[in-house]
Amino acid sequence: MVETVLAQLAPEFGFDPANTTVYNLQYRNPALSSLTAERLQIIYANQGVEGVRKQLQVLRRNGII
Repeated sequence: MVETVLAQLAPEFGFDPANTTVYNLQYRNPALSSLTAERLQIIYANQGVEGVRKQLQVLRRNGII
């Protein structure tokens, strides 16, 4: 589920899930390393896609993704 939400939001942050190398190394892996899949799952369950989006925006502001 988390993978699907990350892929859904990827274009908003300038990443194409079809470009697997860039997507994984510059977006997916840093997001999961910083937030963990478990935490993102809880955020998604409680706040939906918008909650995950907000967490990714924090990572973007901090230069992580």
